[in-house]
Amino acid sequence: MGVATRLAIAGIRTWCLALMGAVPALAGVAAAPAVLPEADPSALRIVVEHAIAAGLSDAGGGTLYQGTIRLVAAGQPALPAHGAAAAASEPGYTGLHLQLADGTWIVDLTWPTTGLLGYRVDARAARALALDQVPDAAVSLLAAVDAGAADRAADAQAPPARAPWPAQVTGSAAIGALQRLLLQTGDLAVASAHLLRLGLPHSELLAGRSAGAWIWDPGSRALIEGWPSTLQLHALPDQGAARLAAAIAAHAWSEVPADAHLPDRETSFRHLLALSFYHQLIGAWPRPFLPLPPAAAAQAVLALEADQPGLPALRRELSGLVARAGLPTATLATSPLAQRLAVWCSDEREQHALALLSHLSDEVLDAIAGQSEEEQSRTPDDERDAWLLSRQGGGFSEADAGALVALLDDERPCRWLDQGRLRTVGDNALRALDAVLGCDPRSLVGHDPQAMWTDAERGTTIAALRRWWAGAAGMPLATTLAGALGRLTLEDVARQVRRGPAKSRAVVIAQLASLWRTSPPVDPQPELLASILAAGKGHPALTRVVMTWPVAGRAALLLTAWRLMHGDSQAFDAYWSAALAQRQDAGTEPPAAMARTQSLQTILVLAAHAPSPAHLGRVLALLAGPWEAPAGRDLLHALTRSWSQVPDQAVMMVCGPWELHAKGASLVALRAAAALPLAVYGTLLADQRPAPAWWLEEQAVSPRSAAEQRPLADHLRLCDIAAAIATRQLPAIIEPLCSAEDMQHITAVLLGGIDLGTGIRARDAAILALRRLIARVLPLACAAAALPAAVPGVTDVPQGGDSLSSF
Repeated sequence: MGVATRLAIAGIRTWCLALMGAVPALAGVAAAPAVLPEADPSALRIVVEHAIAAGLSDAGGGTLYQGTIRLVAAGQPALPAHGAAAAASEPGYTGLHLQLADGTWIVDLTWPTTGLLGYRVDARAARALALDQVPDAAVSLLAAVDAGAADRAADAQAPPARAPWPAQVTGSAAIGALQRLLLQTGDLAVASAHLLRLGLPHSELLAGRSAGAWIWDPGSRALIEGWPSTLQLHALPDQGAARLAAAIAAHAWSEVPADAHLPDRETSFRHLLALSFYHQLIGAWPRPFLPLPPAAAAQAVLALEADQPGLPALRRELSGLVARAGLPTATLATSPLAQRLAVWCSDEREQHALALLSHLSDEVLDAIAGQSEEEQSRTPDDERDAWLLSRQGGGFSEADAGALVALLDDERPCRWLDQGRLRTVGDNALRALDAVLGCDPRSLVGHDPQAMWTDAERGTTIAALRRWWAGAAGMPLATTLAGALGRLTLEDVARQVRRGPAKSRAVVIAQLASLWRTSPPVDPQPELLASILAAGKGHPALTRVVMTWPVAGRAALLLTAWRLMHGDSQAFDAYWSAALAQRQDAGTEPPAAMARTQSLQTILVLAAHAPSPAHLGRVLALLAGPWEAPAGRDLLHALTRSWSQVPDQAVMMVCGPWELHAKGASLVALRAAAALPLAVYGTLLADQRPAPAWWLEEQAVSPRSAAEQRPLADHLRLCDIAAAIATRQLPAIIEPLCSAEDMQHITAVLLGGIDLGTGIRARDAAILALRRLIARVLPLACAAAALPAAVPGVTDVPQGGDSLSSF
């Protein structure tokens, strides 16, 4: 069990604590908790017997242990490194463990050691327990866990993340402690089933408490009760943390009406164990037992349902997952299309690996491809996964479009899981069409991609797509898609603009410019709009259309920067004035201060890449302000940031200096961008005002490198701080202004930095050398930027024989 698994377990524990009522009611609000009907102990035991018949490890005759057990490698592991080897690398597993009659260990009462060939269990630090000792052992173990969590929280200077167990929960306090201990590690339902099978006192209370957990999870309820879901053709971003937070906030036990209709505990416990089988079959945590063969999994579906009709939706899902388990994990590119669709699977993990693949060199991929299986087992996981996944990609093309449309109603299961739901070959054909067309096919026929993917929605969508395809036959696909831009989401429009050869992109951009002339997007998402503008940069029609849009909404800053880069500074000047007004706020809270700093950094970088006498004068006026005030703190923090990065991601995509370098901008443009930062540093290097007190306080508490550990000199000045900043940033700024030979010399000198712990004479000598360097190169930058060549106090520094001015 590696770090990722333990994090998953921690998330499950947090979720379950919330589900079981660990979030106290708001102060002053009387709680009226809902209560699940009590369970018949004999009925709960029958559920456990059904689960054992379906494949759950039989705890009968086993022995419970308390303490730490370790997996010790006794040779080459049979499982991949991210499985058994990762588990073995852990220092151990502390808690309650079960040893079955056949010698198999159930670690943390949740996952067995069966199948970990080449490993043995070291249980010398664990002791056997009688059943009546288990509750007391749980209390002591939980106390140790809580003490460790409190110590870690104290070390991190943060409050403990654990919520207290609610006092209103009925039953033995020791059983409550046992339940919380089990929540630390894994699947509460499976652990409860083991203890119920062993006959632990009050085990029916423990199993009954775990029975209601599924009620609080929307995904679980959707599976059990048959709620429809959307069909997401692209993996959704990980919303696990957000969903857990929402569950804690919205589904506290006390907020459920007392008269809410809840299933009995026996049915709920049956549902929860069925969900354990579900998680096992989709390969997601928790894995309470080893993967079952399809025959045993089919038996699990029937056994857990017994003679009750309670799980029709989940039964259908599990039956499909059983068929999925029999599918191959890879196929050939020459295999029939339906077979490739059945195998094509790309979940969040695989998409991450495929993204990594694009960054691997051909040499690395060739090396992996030429390895034996034994050699591949020693290849880093990410690289090996990326290569393997590249071999099972669908490889679909425009030539497959007609055949994909024909397969849309194929109801056979495939390996693709969408939001944990099993999808069909036909669903995967729709997903392959999305990859071929570069847009969600449902948008093309007027269907909402976020509509619930019911049988009715699937049927009407397929019929509409077949009519669309019949009408588009014989036309170039790029032309057909360009004419449909008005029906696409902005995300799909961005995909259309970015894909294909330059000629087809030009057709799409021209059509988009025509469309946006009369129907611009409403409050577009900045990142999506920026990707379109970046791909269509240089297209005159698109540029003219965007320049007419009002600067408002979420994309206001992006449109401001876009106008500025095209010669219109009016919106930028207004943004600058608003930011200066905001700086008058004396608030020092971290979020507000960070926002002001980022706003000023944006101003400085954009002003540097749209140089003008007005912008230069305005920046130099800022430097004359009070540095002790919050406004001075914000400005100095902004000046320490890179002059080549705007904090706003959308602006960075289309207007930043990184693009000037990447696109091979002219030497004149690169030199012009250096004028403003050189003038700023030249001005500050002449500022003899004392260093602000807040800056000295920050240096006293901020971590510094070993070379910076010596105490700061007394009576530091602003020019000393500016020198420390300038030595880090000048090499990148002045590179376009110097020859390669000069840059080698200058960089070698600047890398030494400035020692703020030395005396004032040494610091003044270093500052003078920096001022002379700036005085030499600034006129070149000013000439490129069409600015006056002379900047008072900066360019009038007498030259001397110091090392920095000798080139």
